[in-house]
Amino acid sequence: MTDDYKIVFQIDKKCEKELNKQGIKYDKYTSKIIGYAVIFFEKGEEPHTHKLSSNIQERLYFETTMYIMRLSLKERALVTIDADEVFDQLVITLWAFTANHDYEKIFRGLAESAYQKFLNQGGAYDE
Repeated sequence: MTDDYKIVFQIDKKCEKELNKQGIKYDKYTSKIIGYAVIFFEKGEEPHTHKLSSNIQERLYFETTMYIMRLSLKERALVTIDADEVFDQLVITLWAFTANHDYEKIFRGLAESAYQKFLNQGGAYDE
């Protein structure tokens, strides 16, 4: 299914700045994130990739392509996985990364912030 797609991996600017500030070397997780995302896209499920928890999803009031990926015992990533059929691309965006167990709080804030930005721009989200 993704054989015809170009895989595009990108990192949100705020996320990259925060990772650099904390000295987190995210490069070692990039291939894992891409691999999990491709499997999830092709099969609709992947054991390390989960939809946002229902308590976060309920606060958004819209369906999202954001997922939480379990990268190791402690590390989690918040990503979006989007198929761009016009340009035959699978776009994977890293929005947040955490190495502690407080990921729900971090991700909830980020998801709500994205939704507010979406509303403020008249329903069109563009970073």
